[in-house]
Amino acid sequence: MEIYLIRHAEVDYAGVADPSAVRLTPHGEEQAKRIAEQVAAWDVQFLCASTMIRAEMTADAVSGRLPDLLRWDLEELEELGLADMEGQPLASPLTANWTPELIAYGLERVWIRVMAAWARIRLYAETYGIERIALITHGTVIKLLLLNWLGYDWRASDRFDFPVAFASSTRVTLREGEAGTTVQIDWLNRLP
Repeated sequence: MEIYLIRHAEVDYAGVADPSAVRLTPHGEEQAKRIAEQVAAWDVQFLCASTMIRAEMTADAVSGRLPDLLRWDLEELEELGLADMEGQPLASPLTANWTPELIAYGLERVWIRVMAAWARIRLYAETYGIERIALITHGTVIKLLLLNWLGYDWRASDRFDFPVAFASSTRVTLREGEAGTTVQIDWLNRLP
């Protein structure tokens, strides 16, 4: 199975009151079109996208290019945000203002929802013989998925630095064998 992890196209967070509602820049819209071409070239069979606007806009470009591609939009693939801070009264809407303790709390919550989403995606793919999946999501989600495939969990996030630029993509190949699952990670590109 091949999983293509794609970070949404470029956005500009400067001066944004609600980081969860930021839209693609004009350059990001062009990147989204190039992402759509890549997804077509990879012959992806199943597309899953975060429901945040920037990821939706990127996935919409793919759906525009490949209208018959099976697509799921999943809240579980959203970026770390205020919704992950249930019960934490000191958390502000801007993650940049969070303490390390708040970030750790949020990462654990994101980990739980992302791993549940991945389990559903994988089960569906295995049930229906899907070999190539693309996930259009966010830097934190991509990092957590990579940690999972490397045998770690959210607690290792501060020990690993994965550069996940806008419109970048990574291919993860999972192969089942007698010794278990082997994982190969390939950094594919970063669109200009």
